[in-house]
Amino acid sequence: MRPLIVGIDPGTTVGVAILDFEGDLIKIYSKKHFSLNSIVKFITSFGSVVVIATDVHKIPASISKLSAEVGAVIFNPEKNIYTSEKIRLTKKYVESRDIKIKNAHERAALIAALLAYYFYQNKINQTKKKLREKNLTEEQEATVFEKVVKGTSIEKTIKAVL
Repeated sequence: MRPLIVGIDPGTTVGVAILDFEGDLIKIYSKKHFSLNSIVKFITSFGSVVVIATDVHKIPASISKLSAEVGAVIFNPEKNIYTSEKIRLTKKYVESRDIKIKNAHERAALIAALLAYYFYQNKINQTKKKLREKNLTEEQEATVFEKVVKGTSIEKTIKAVL
């Protein structure tokens, strides 16, 4: 299962943005009254959720529950990201990939996922470099990424997986 970073904008209407570890958007979606169980089924159908991201500094309870449910780490920014900044930060990404954002919930989820991706990008790239030398299955690679993002050293994780 491919490792994923999932941005979530919780509320009555839930926004979801799913990125792979290349920074590519897998899915952007929003739905009213999206239950926790439905969100879990939806996001895990795309791969192994390694990071759950929010665009607000104070972690919402629903994000903590979702993270615990899927066993992912939580990414939250050092400060809240405001609408004008969300638009500015997502504009180039969205335009370069011809992505259609339907509402503010999807934009909030996307910026959360992108910020998490940028935060972990060096660690992801270092891990990819080390993995090129190994002959691991996709599932083993996902396990390595998950453990590295959670703080275990790359070498130690690869040894444990092998």
